[in-house]
Amino acid sequence: MPLSHTDRQLLILGEIGHYEWMCHDSHDDDDMTPSEHYDDLLQQSDAQLIENMGDGYTSPQDYYDSYSSYIPEEYSIN
Repeated sequence: MPLSHTDRQLLILGEIGHYEWMCHDSHDDDDMTPSEHYDDLLQQSDAQLIENMGDGYTSPQDYYDSYSSYIPEEYSIN
C-alpha cells in the first residue's frame, strides 16, 4: 500500500533531519547539502523511504519527531 502524502513528507523530512544529525559532529566536504539530499529523497520509492526509517520507530510521525530539531527551517512543516 502506498504511503499517504503526509506520511511520505514526514519520512522525507525525518530523513533530512537524521542526515543532518549524523553529519552534525563529523561533517565531510563531500556530504550532500540538505537541498541535494531532499532532491535525492524525492526520487526514492515509498519502500525505500520506509527502509530508510528502520525498525526502531513506530510510525512516520515518530521518525519525524525524533529528528525534527535537526531539520533546516526551510524544510520544516510548521
